[in-house]
Amino acid sequence: MVSAGFEPRRRIDWTPGPDLPQRLKRFRQKCELLFDGPLKDRTVKQKCRYVLLWVGDYGLDLYNTWNLSEADQDKLDEYWKRFEQHVKPQSNHLVNRFYLRNLKQNNRPLDEFLTEGNLLIQNSGYPDEIHDELMQDALVFGVDSDTVRKKCIAEGNELTLIKAREIARTEEATRQQLKGEQSSSLLAVRPMPPSILQIKQLLPIHASLIVSIKRVSGCAAVRINGCVSAGVIGSATVRVSGCAAVRINGCVSAGVIGCATVRVSGCAAVRVSGCVSAGVIGCATVRVSGCATVRISGCATVRVSGCASAGVIGCATVRVSAGATVRISGCAAVRVSGCDSATVSCCVGASSGVSVAVRVTVSVCI
Repeated sequence: MVSAGFEPRRRIDWTPGPDLPQRLKRFRQKCELLFDGPLKDRTVKQKCRYVLLWVGDYGLDLYNTWNLSEADQDKLDEYWKRFEQHVKPQSNHLVNRFYLRNLKQNNRPLDEFLTEGNLLIQNSGYPDEIHDELMQDALVFGVDSDTVRKKCIAEGNELTLIKAREIARTEEATRQQLKGEQSSSLLAVRPMPPSILQIKQLLPIHASLIVSIKRVSGCAAVRINGCVSAGVIGSATVRVSGCAAVRINGCVSAGVIGCATVRVSGCAAVRVSGCVSAGVIGCATVRVSGCATVRISGCATVRVSGCASAGVIGCATVRVSAGATVRISGCAAVRVSGCDSATVSCCVGASSGVSVAVRVTVSVCI
């Protein structure tokens, strides 16, 4: 069918709104372009039928309520007149003026914001000679950028719509350019994630305890059997079997026994289950870097800082730095220097600058 190839790309949207008259006007313009171009040889009667096909079901329902005479059924202007009469009552000047007064950009592109303002002004019943002034005020009062607003106000009575639009466009272009440069800079300095081989070499966990290592979102994911402490270099997520996931930021290590979540950032105090100063709910394993304070199971405070002492009650795993002293349930202090202590049930070798993973059991001391 010939009309199928020349049908307007988008049919009119009859949804009620302040821009409905403008939508009908734009639709009529597209139809007239077709009737003056590819469909120029069609009769007026045929053109009327094309319009009825293109206005959709709602438009056809409107046509059925008109009760046109046989003569008017072949007058295209009569069709446009009836459609315009239908949408005109919905163009409430007072409502459009209310929308115009409260118009805000709300993070939209500048052109979209200005287009909506122009449509509201055209349907507000204001004289044409003040349209530019109204659009200028809408731009200054509704634009998101305070910088644009201040520059426009500084122009005073010399400000025009053209000048205000130029200020706003320049600021928008500058902001987008700076945003793009900032994103490029962040991508350029972003460190590369550690390789799988590096992770295996740096993790202070016995090799037999590591089930699998794989990449997750560019970082490393380590799965460990049982409630074993895990140390991770770089930003990674550690999941301990049957326990909660532990998120580690920077080069800090943390381990969890039971269902607690430990979040460590830099060398700050550990916060567990809402307890300040790294209060740990239940029996848990915590690694502390720097001079943070940890409380385990509501018992004595564990302080790990150089050669400080740590007190532990109950079954827990403590991760200390090489050369530190661990005190268990009021018993004699145990000196941890490498792996020579008899109280170490699961020892991992230590090297200069690398923390030692030590599992201390109360049964040895009691």
